Amino acid sequence: MKKATFTVTTTNGKTLTWKFQECESNLNDYGNKKYIVYTTPSGEVFSIDCRYNINYDFIKICVEFLLNYYGKNLDELWRED
Repeated sequence: MKKATFTVTTTNGKTLTWKFQECESNLNDYGNKKYIVYTTPSGEVFSIDCRYNINYDFIKICVEFLLNYYGKNLDELWRED
């Protein structure tokens, strides 16, 4: 099971930490059976459904999610682990 922690610095100077973890659904599920569970800086937990992602790449999906989430408000992004 893959894990990654990313730190984000926003354009207004806030530094925030996001945690991502790869999970698999049950054996009878569709596609590649992959989900990514993430924890926001405020501690809320959500998931990204990656079952139909043809070229599944855990880190790429995490980075693209953060780039889309922050958009022009992103100043810096780096992986902690």
